[in-house]
Amino acid sequence: MKAFISYRRDDSLDFAGRLSDRLAVHFGAGAIFRDIDAIPLGADFVEVIAQEINQCDAFLVIIGPSWLGPRLADPSDFVRLEIESALAGGVPVVPVLVGNTRMPAGGDLPPSLSGLSLRQAVAVRSGSDFHRDVDVLIRALESLTSKVRTQTQQAPDVDPSDLKSNFVFVSHATANRKWVEREVIRYLEIEGIRTWYAKTSIGTSAQWEREILRGMEKCDWFLLVVSQKAADSEWVKDELFWAIQNRPTRIVPIIMEKCDLYQFHIRLPRIQHIDFTMETRVARRILIDSLLGGGSRTV
Repeated sequence: MKAFISYRRDDSLDFAGRLSDRLAVHFGAGAIFRDIDAIPLGADFVEVIAQEINQCDAFLVIIGPSWLGPRLADPSDFVRLEIESALAGGVPVVPVLVGNTRMPAGGDLPPSLSGLSLRQAVAVRSGSDFHRDVDVLIRALESLTSKVRTQTQQAPDVDPSDLKSNFVFVSHATANRKWVEREVIRYLEIEGIRTWYAKTSIGTSAQWEREILRGMEKCDWFLLVVSQKAADSEWVKDELFWAIQNRPTRIVPIIMEKCDLYQFHIRLPRIQHIDFTMETRVARRILIDSLLGGGSRTV
């Protein structure tokens, strides 16, 4: 289990800290993400938050007496952005009601958050009832963990080192994840092409950078999803730099949206790409044939 705790500091800071401590005792300290503790000094706040939401098994929204207010109407509000990211990514969202707060109705929320009102909420009281209520929450989270574990056990246990030319590292911007899943990942897996993909390939409490490096080292192909968001991501550019040094003839850029390729690396414009902005089905077929064929795509 890895849980992300979303809260407003002026609404439920103390409660968020107490809940985080209790969950950490049960699931382990590395299983709980709370920004005040988990973001390294100097790190890009937005980038880290987005990455963590993609990796979590449950997204807890702590809703206190002053949570619902004018700030939620601001598209740049961090709490709103966090919830939008979780809802869009299909992460299980659990509203946690504190201070006798009622669950907001759909009409009280921005349209992008209307799905929040349909989620089953858990009320957690203070005082002597706190631990009893958190026990209920923990059982619900354990149920989510059980489902994930069952799905994992049903998947075939394949050693990536045994695969030949069909194990692919997919590098992309967090903001493009839904497109990547819909237009690329699902079709590669249908064809039997295994993918190393951050959302499913990094385990709970794993060290992010170390696991990414391991994933790249195991893969036969490096697939780069090109977009402006990716060009702005230092994570993506670091991954591409590694691939140019270590997999120079196994890099496949796919163009999700047009942008200046020189923003990624001076060598990227020289690498043959596949354009998904034209006919997606044709581009997808070219991609699959290229990966299964095993030939070099550098020019």
